Amino acid sequence: MTPARLGGGLVHLLTATGGALGVAALVALHHGAVPGAFWLLAAAVAIDAVDGTLARRARVTETVPEVDGALLDNLVDYLTYVIVPAFLLATGRLVPPGTGLWLAGLIAVVSGFQFAQRDAKTADHFFRGFPSYWNILVLYFFLWETPPVWNYWLVILCAALVFVPVKYVYPSRDRRKWFFAATAAWGAVTVAQLWLYPRRSPLLIAVTGIYVAAYVAVSLRETWRKDSRQTGGGDGSNSAR
Repeated sequence: MTPARLGGGLVHLLTATGGALGVAALVALHHGAVPGAFWLLAAAVAIDAVDGTLARRARVTETVPEVDGALLDNLVDYLTYVIVPAFLLATGRLVPPGTGLWLAGLIAVVSGFQFAQRDAKTADHFFRGFPSYWNILVLYFFLWETPPVWNYWLVILCAALVFVPVKYVYPSRDRRKWFFAATAAWGAVTVAQLWLYPRRSPLLIAVTGIYVAAYVAVSLRETWRKDSRQTGGGDGSNSAR
């Protein structure tokens, strides 16, 4: 085995480790250890944030061509971004009584369609439609103890947004240094809130809100720019497929 092939295999192993973390998170939820489950999901997100870059550097499509790294990544992401948070909605008290199971099913179905879309990730490295950030959404439900009725309607809204062709920023593929720095800061702030739980910091909540607002604003701006190029007769070379 060549060093290059070994390196590519190790990158795939790192990606697959996210699946093990997802299973461990499900077990933690089964035993009522919700904060522990979110720490496991945080580790899975950290892996997801770097494994794509490592895969490109290791040239895994050349060194380990028999493994479909994109499919492996999607399988792990569906578990950690969709199934685990859906399970918490179904079994926890984050939404009104009697609604958790059907909301969990809704998340699983619409996210299945989102993951299966051929243009779910555009040629210019954006997500098309709400990119199944269910783990993050449910984390904030838990940390902030938002009213269950609000959570219910927000889940329905995000499920509908899966089918709205907005271009959402793909943080790990965005080339803007300021956005990368902002995303790193947001990640640190989110981890800090999990560390402080059950205490809540208004400052950290405000910082989170600012980042989320900026993320949505940049995503809408990129969508508008794409539509303007298409209607204005541009070459469309940087637009979605």
